[in-house]
Amino acid sequence: MVATLLVAASAMLWGTAAWAAFPQGLANGRTWMEQGTSDFYKSASLFSAARLWGATIPVAYAVQALGLVAGLFLVWRASAAPAAVRNAAVCAAIALSTPYLMDYDMATIGLGAAFLYAEGRRTGFAAFERSILAFVWMAPWFSRPAAQFLSLPLGPLAMILLAAMVVRRARQGIAIPPLTCNVCPVT
Repeated sequence: MVATLLVAASAMLWGTAAWAAFPQGLANGRTWMEQGTSDFYKSASLFSAARLWGATIPVAYAVQALGLVAGLFLVWRASAAPAAVRNAAVCAAIALSTPYLMDYDMATIGLGAAFLYAEGRRTGFAAFERSILAFVWMAPWFSRPAAQFLSLPLGPLAMILLAAMVVRRARQGIAIPPLTCNVCPVT
């Protein structure tokens, strides 16, 4: 309903030329995606990671389809989790499910990491969670050069790690006790 109203409002304000050109823009995007017209290392999608590593177009679409299924599973799995975990699930699912994900669009997973950080502050962190969240937060800064010069797609890795943390937190549904040091002197 809201999308229909926005389309109608934009057509009334600016005309229908942009909407008439929309299907051609999708076709151009598909060509860019499949052929790597603007280089696969600039994209953080699972599709582009597969193409970067030499996968054929059908195999890359299959990998992307798995990402879509994983994103849907993630949202379903987190449906009963606390709000911050559900929000992080949606952020990770968005990134996992779309083949049109440029490296600058990874801000979405950074937002998901922020939601999980807030949940960790509320309930406690597992030993490895802060490190993973730091990686997820920093991956957008290094994903393009890592993919360009090392053929190492950090973007998909960050999305998958964020998704794994969401599943873990959704499955637990309980607070994680804070880390304690049994050999440290008590102050």
